[in-house]
Amino acid sequence: MAETEYRKISGGYLHELQELWSDREVIRYTNIINPMTPEETRRRISQLEGHDVFAIFCGGEFIGVAGCIKIAGEEAAYGLFYQICRRVWGRGYGGQAAMGVMEHMRTAHGSFTVYADVISENTASEKILKN
Repeated sequence: MAETEYRKISGGYLHELQELWSDREVIRYTNIINPMTPEETRRRISQLEGHDVFAIFCGGEFIGVAGCIKIAGEEAAYGLFYQICRRVWGRGYGGQAAMGVMEHMRTAHGSFTVYADVISENTASEKILKN
């Protein structure tokens, strides 16, 4: 597996994120109901920019997004999420993304609580979150 790089999310990744968030198979287990338009993607990026959210690259190629979003009203509590491009599913990038974000969180925040959920039909993510 090539080296994975985590880059802070920004509008510079609009095209890649819009493609990711327009893929019905990628978004079906998320809170994204319909494929996103470029304008919806811009808004979502601006909402995520203040959080610990990263565009993920492997060998220079965009492969997904992952991060932790601060839970309002909770002391040092975050919600974990990751979405991986379908073309690289089954190669371990989801687990690697979750672990990479957790490593960042430990370095950046020290002590924190993370929450994550999974829909029972999403067996790949269920395995990742159990580890």
